[in-house]
Amino acid sequence: MDETMLFHIIVDNLHRTFTIDGPDGLNGVRMHLDMLRTSRTLNNKFNDFDLRMDSHEAVLVEMRKSFPGYSYLGSWTSSQSRPT
Repeated sequence: MDETMLFHIIVDNLHRTFTIDGPDGLNGVRMHLDMLRTSRTLNNKFNDFDLRMDSHEAVLVEMRKSFPGYSYLGSWTSSQSRPT
């Protein structure tokens, strides 16, 4: 039996940031649609994908290794509520 959890990642290559959501919280499909809407509004292209890992900390380590120099913003929802 697979004990890993599903995390949804959204990467903003323009601003060199990423968010991590899951395994609880917003549905990945709903987040993808919100990301597309935000992308159109900001005229920016985001990338999103899912990772299956043992913990949030393991995802964070993997993202920092795969995207050196990118800043972690927390969850997608919390990052969108910040003033610009």
